[in-house]
Amino acid sequence: MVDPYRTEEEQIEALKRGWQRHGRSIVTGILVALAGVFGWQAWQRQQSQQEVAAFAGYQGYLEALVQAESQSENADAAATAAHLANELKENHARTAYAGYAAWHQARRAVAASDLETAETELRWALDHTDRGFMNGDDAPMAAISRLRLAQVLLAQARLDDALEVLNAVQDKAYTVRKQALLGDLWLAKGEPELALAAFQQALAAGTPGDPTTALVEIKAAQLAGPATSNETQDAS
Repeated sequence: MVDPYRTEEEQIEALKRGWQRHGRSIVTGILVALAGVFGWQAWQRQQSQQEVAAFAGYQGYLEALVQAESQSENADAAATAAHLANELKENHARTAYAGYAAWHQARRAVAASDLETAETELRWALDHTDRGFMNGDDAPMAAISRLRLAQVLLAQARLDDALEVLNAVQDKAYTVRKQALLGDLWLAKGEPELALAAFQQALAAGTPGDPTTALVEIKAAQLAGPATSNETQDAS
C-alpha cells in the first residue's frame, strides 16, 4: 500500500528542488504534470466539481509552501500557505486535499516546536477522515493522522492520550509504525518489558533494511541485552 503522506512529502521535496534549481517556470511545469495525474484520477473516479476546485486550491497551497520552505523561510509565502490551508479546510473540508494541507501545516508546526498547533491540525485531519473524505482514502489517512498525532502527544509527555490514539490504529499496513511508537511510549511509562514486546511485534511485521525496522532493531537489542546477560549469569 502506498503511504499517501510519504507521497506528499516526496512531491514537496521534488518541487523544492525544482524551485531552487530553476525557479518558478520549472515548478509551474511540475505542477501542471501533477495536475494531469491528479486530474485524470479525479475524472476516473468521477469526482464532483468541488474536488476539482479543491485540487486547484491545493496547487496554489503547494506552490506557496514550496516558496516558504525554499527561500530561508519566506514569511510572506508562509503566511500565504497558512491562509490557503485554512481556505481548503473551510471550503473543501471533505476532500483529501484539505487533509494533506493539514498534515503539512502540522509538520511545519512540529519543526517550529509548536506542538499545540500541530495537534490541532492533526486532530482536524483525523476528525474529517472519520467523517469520510470523498476520494476513498479514509482508512490510510486516518491511520497516518493517528500515528502522527500520537507522536505529537508523546513529545508532550501526554502518554495516556497517546496510548488511546495508538490503540485506535487498526490498519495492519501500519503495524510496524504503530508498534514502534508503542515501544517508545511504554519506555516513557517505565515499562521496559512491554516496550520490548512492542518492538518485537514491529520487527515481526517489518521489512529487513527498512529504516524504521533498523531503528527498532537497535532499541530492541538495547532492551533485550541486559535481560539476556542476567539470564546467563543466573544459569552459571
